[in-house]
Parts: sequence; C-alpha cells; structure tokens
Amino acid sequence: MGSTLGSFTRHEAAEFLGEFVDALNKSVNGAVRSEPLVVIGLDGCKDGDKVWHAYNDAEGKNDQFNRNALNYANHLLGENMFHQDDWERWGECNDQLGRHEQYLIPRKDIWFRGHCLKAGEKIFVVASHKYDEEERSHLWEGAGLSELAGWQTHEHKYGVYILSTKPSLLTLVPSILAVGSAVVVNNCGSDVYFASVGQSAHSDMALMKGGYSEPFTKDNVGISIKLSPSMTGAVTQFEYTWVKGQNVAYDISNIDGNPFSAGGMSLVPSMEGAEGFPSCVTVNCPAGQDKCDAAYNLPDDVRTKVCPEDSVLTFTLCTGGKLAGGDQPAESATPAEGSSAGTGQGADSAQASAPAEQAAAPAQQNAQPASSSKASNAGNAGGADAANSVAQQPAATATGRGRNRQQQRRRAHSPGMI
Repeated sequence: MGSTLGSFTRHEAAEFLGEFVDALNKSVNGAVRSEPLVVIGLDGCKDGDKVWHAYNDAEGKNDQFNRNALNYANHLLGENMFHQDDWERWGECNDQLGRHEQYLIPRKDIWFRGHCLKAGEKIFVVASHKYDEEERSHLWEGAGLSELAGWQTHEHKYGVYILSTKPSLLTLVPSILAVGSAVVVNNCGSDVYFASVGQSAHSDMALMKGGYSEPFTKDNVGISIKLSPSMTGAVTQFEYTWVKGQNVAYDISNIDGNPFSAGGMSLVPSMEGAEGFPSCVTVNCPAGQDKCDAAYNLPDDVRTKVCPEDSVLTFTLCTGGKLAGGDQPAESATPAEGSSAGTGQGADSAQASAPAEQAAAPAQQNAQPASSSKASNAGNAGGADAANSVAQQPAATATGRGRNRQQQRRRAHSPGMI
C-alpha cells in the first residue's frame, strides 16, 4: 500500500487509510479476535540525492511510468492529441514538503480543444511523499491506526509496519509478535492524561481513553510514560528501558507526589519469576498509600526491577478504588486507545530519569539485586549520550551520580517539559 499512500498529500493519505479502518472495524462487528492487522510499507528516505537517483533511473523505467499519463489522457479524450516525442519528463525533490515531484514538460506549444500548453510549462504528474518518524505518527493517528511493530532498512530508510485498526487488540499483539510492550490500563472510572516521553521530540499530555500500549522499539532509550488525573497536575511515571537482546528495566516514580494514591496502582510483568531474573517482580502500591514504598519517592536508586526483554509490562491504575469524582472502576478494563503519537520521544530530562543504565547491563548482571545493580545517570546532562556513557561503566563507579537524580527527575516530571 506504500506506493499509493506516497502519492497522496499527507492529509489525503490519512483520510484514505481511515476509510480502510472504518470498513474493517465495521466488518468484524466487535469480534475482538477477528480484528485484522494492517501491513503498510512507507519510504522514509529524506536524502535528496538518493531520492532523485531512485526516480531518475538509468533504465528509464520511471520515465516510461510517467509518460504513460499521456497515453491515458489520450484514452480519456478519445483521440490521439498528445505525442510522446513532444514531451520530456522532469523530476525534482521538494525538501520543504518532504517529497519527490514529477512533471511532464511540452517541448513546444500544444493546443487541444481551445487550450494551450506552453512550451517549457511544467505539468504536474505525481508526487511521492517520504515519511519520517514524526510524520508516520501523524499519519497513523489521523487514520485511527496504532503501530504495533515496525522494521526499517538502515541504508535506505524503507520501513514495513504492522498496525492495528482496533486499540483493544494491542493487548493481544505482544504474544502474537513475540515482542515486549508497555501497557497502561485505566480502572479509575475518570479521565487520565498521559504522554510518552523519550529521546528527542516532545509529546503533549493527551486524554487516555480506557488505556494505552506501545511496543518496545527504542533500543537502550529511557522511556517515561507520564500519567495524571489532570492536564497540569502532579504525575506518576511508568519508566522503562528496553535493551534488545538483553532485558527491560522498569520502575514507578512518584517523586512529585502520588496523584493516584486513592486508587492504588500495580506494575505487573508477564514473565514474573523468570529464571535468572530475581528482580522480575510486581510493583504494587495499595490504595490509600500516599507514599508507596515500592515506588521511587526519592532518588535512592533501589526501586528498579529487571525482566527478560520480551516481557509485557502492564501498569494498572486504581487497582483498589476509584478516584474522587470518578465512577467505580471497571471489573475488566482493556486498553482502548493506542496512540502512535504517544510513542513520540520527549525531553532530554526524561531520558535521564528512565533506567537506561540498568537495562544496558549484561544479562548476567540481572542476578544481582535491583538495589545494587541500578546505576544512576542523573549526574550527566541527560539524553542518549548520558545514558550510554553510564551504561558503559561498572555499576560501582556510577552510583555516586545519584546526588543530582532528584533534580533530574523533577525536570522530567514538569508538565512544561512534556
């Protein structure tokens, strides 16, 4: 479907995909296990030189493709008005719009049915849009799709993505694809706002409808899923760092307060008790506890847990009661809103607050207690460089960095940093 999507404007592409989503959702009529997945290929290359050569091939295949527009125009008009020898093809990259554009240019003035196409006038034929990570996220969001997994070639940036037309399917996909994921379930009976913040871009707090899920796709990048009953109030952070081929480290942070204390919360790993991972356990904060001993309340570096890389981490809000002003929690809430925009990456400070250094440790270190194996990177400036520099050091040499952790975490908690 990628070739078709690339020819649309970005708005048109979202509408086009949205029609498929509506049709597919109606066809399954609520049968969750019958809901289809969609596979889409998209070109993400923004290198102008590579793109130009791809559309101006030596064999002239693309030239033939575009010139066929003249044949089709003759077919529509019912007579042979346009002749191949009177035209040349022209291709150029439009960096501002992130696309390659192709034109047919008449070599001489061409008259047809009272109209004149001037020699040298560019006649637009087709555009091929390229999608970077942010643009893909907007496309999925606009179409009502949730990205579950994706693969992209390193050199040419061409990607293939698996998407769900129904957010509720997100809880099933990790087992289907054998990859890990982070899942948030809202049992509070009232609105919850969230933002998923990581490496480079910013993501605003958004209303979470039922729940949220994102697959582990960012290797050795600290991710913070911020959660709050309001757009601007205190936040609880569900933090994790996934290291491909090794493990996933996770924790709950309530350094700026516990806005869900009335309802409680729990973070449950699907592979709890896995061999070689003694700290792969549930993190539980009972309802009514203003200070949860199992969560970070101060930057003490002893609350991080570690599980196998393909674990599904399910963070449930209000496990023991509703929040003030909310309805009773649902008996079995299922994530109902997976957002690709939520997987957009965030401020450098959030990178510092997530446990990147823990997950980057060799797998055999998982046998150590979490309190001794977690090394803080808060003394660094934050971001990918800080996480990587700490990850390459033994834990014993990095523990002295904890003195600045509280300041880094407070920066990560600030709604203004989202």
